[in-house]
Amino acid sequence: CGCSGCLACVVMGCGDAEVAFRRVCGAASRSPAAPPRVARRRLVLSVSLVWILRTTSVLLCCLAVWPMVCGCEGRLSSRALSCSRADADAQSYFYVPVFVFAFCSTCPDSPFAHATSPHALVRRHPGLFLLALRVCDARVQPENPATMLRAISRSARAVVPGRRAMSSIEIEFPGSYAAHRCDEPEAKATTSKDELLQYFKTMYTMRRMEITCDNEYKARTIRGFCHLYDGQEAIGTGVNAALDLEDSWITSYRCHCIALARGGTVEGVLAELMGNSHGQTGGKGGSMHFYNKEHNFYGGQGIVGAQVPVGTGLAFANKYKTPLGEKMPVAIGCYGDGAANQGQIWEAANMAALWKLPMIFCIENNQYGMGTSISRSSCNNDYYTMGNVIPGLKMDGMNVLSVREGIKFVKDYVSSGNGPMFVEMSTYRYHGHSMSDPGTTYRNRDEIAAMRQTRDPIEFVKKLLLDHTDVAEEELKAIEKDIRAEVAAACERAKAGSPPDSIAELTNNIFLNPDGTNAPQEYIRMPDYTKSIRA
Repeated sequence: CGCSGCLACVVMGCGDAEVAFRRVCGAASRSPAAPPRVARRRLVLSVSLVWILRTTSVLLCCLAVWPMVCGCEGRLSSRALSCSRADADAQSYFYVPVFVFAFCSTCPDSPFAHATSPHALVRRHPGLFLLALRVCDARVQPENPATMLRAISRSARAVVPGRRAMSSIEIEFPGSYAAHRCDEPEAKATTSKDELLQYFKTMYTMRRMEITCDNEYKARTIRGFCHLYDGQEAIGTGVNAALDLEDSWITSYRCHCIALARGGTVEGVLAELMGNSHGQTGGKGGSMHFYNKEHNFYGGQGIVGAQVPVGTGLAFANKYKTPLGEKMPVAIGCYGDGAANQGQIWEAANMAALWKLPMIFCIENNQYGMGTSISRSSCNNDYYTMGNVIPGLKMDGMNVLSVREGIKFVKDYVSSGNGPMFVEMSTYRYHGHSMSDPGTTYRNRDEIAAMRQTRDPIEFVKKLLLDHTDVAEEELKAIEKDIRAEVAAACERAKAGSPPDSIAELTNNIFLNPDGTNAPQEYIRMPDYTKSIRA
């Protein structure tokens, strides 16, 4: 078919004969509007050529595979295919369909490659799968087709290194979107092995960092307020993948992972939580007040819902500074379902709609506002419809690709001068509202365990890597081990710091002089007058 030169898809009968003929003969660029006589000649010639190629390809596959399977040596060995040497010697002739079957799965233009899962492959080609089963060791059970197919595919990819890993992967996720007064984006995404690996590493780093925060809070090296993000990593990762650095981002006090995604480091986040001067905001912001102007990240707001009017102001600034007719950088304000019915949000949304501001009102619906479920706190649980005349989009907040593609769609809409949009991310937090909330008095442990097993965002990406790329489970375990070590080392470095050591440091970054330089304050009145700061 021209993708890899193997013609395996034509051999298996899943290739388009006419397309294959045109590609092989270099006729793809010819006009399809040929005279009827010429078209008939081409069709007859293509059918004849394809049957010849099928026969030749089968013989070539036999010649290529026979020495490797008979000797159980080379890259397609009996060890790689998880079968015994005795089975390989006795049933080596069955490796030909196994080879063709597995090789087709490495071909990016073959229907094999576009199956949504190994189970789909089995359903489409049961005969080939049964042939493959006959040469397998008993360690791979027929009732576990996913494991079986991964073993076969990895063996074939070893023969053609890098072919599948370099190709794009198309993932479909039907039912991930619901729209209000707008069209739904396509429920599919094109990605790659490298991209999925990066998402996996980012989200696993977020998860380990938040678990470390939990442990250090219990050890009392972190004090005060602390709201953890584990379970919601797909939102921070997906939104960051869809936005540019010119876009403004502001969120609630559940902001550690957003700070990490927006240019922060694990050490900087942990040091800030510990109140040390080498933290991301100099040890003065703490858990709820991260900030990174260079990456247009504006925090971290300690007051519920207060970030939304500020985010609307950021959207106004983006529109004000963009030349007329050009696409505008957008602003996104993230808030929880518990804040969704606040008056300040309605007022900000009204102004954004009147002035056609490039604002994304993003509700991270983790099902509970503190300890109150959404069914008990809001008369309308379809938060994406709350904008009334403002369009809205609901997406699966546990699927990083759904979030990325959905936010790309929303960004294109709002940046083009169409006004704001409401977005609802359906997600779940594993921890309680904060570290002072055990999170089990208003929900049971079975509910949390079920979410971990069925909708965990990291496990979703891990499954994509195992099903659609040549990444082995052992590689992912090694990555997890490395990340755990990196986070542990960052935690030790964070602990080694010290708090701000002077009054001058505490009074900086409050006021600016007219020329933009810092204006240190000689006196700051505290609620307790005796504790007021005097430089």
